[in-house]
Amino acid sequence: MSDTELDNPENDLPPSDSEEPPKPLGRAQPGPLRSGGGAGKVDYMEARIASIEAHVDHMRDDLGDMRLDLREVTKSVGVAGSDMRELDARTQEASDDFHDKIADWNREQQKRKRNGGSAGTARQFFEFLGLS
Repeated sequence: MSDTELDNPENDLPPSDSEEPPKPLGRAQPGPLRSGGGAGKVDYMEARIASIEAHVDHMRDDLGDMRLDLREVTKSVGVAGSDMRELDARTQEASDDFHDKIADWNREQQKRKRNGGSAGTARQFFEFLGLS
């Protein structure tokens, strides 16, 4: 706004009924409510409230859908966590078994060396582990 517009006393007057017609019903009305109809109401207040109520209803529906989705995700995460714990236990058991086999091989090789023999070959080692 320019300085001349700010100094104009007509800018301080309340808006008249002929300035701006009310928006059509059922559409959101942007901006603050303007005074008008008396008794704390304006002509298009009901339409604004109805529009807000419709938006709130949609938000409630969306929130309900999100809650259902979150429950499904929570179940999936719980199942995945259980599966991961089971897989981890099986992996740990297999690793322990493999390390035990290697320890057995090493004990056997120490006995062979003490008795004057030579250590086993890589091929014998792989056969011992069951990998050949």
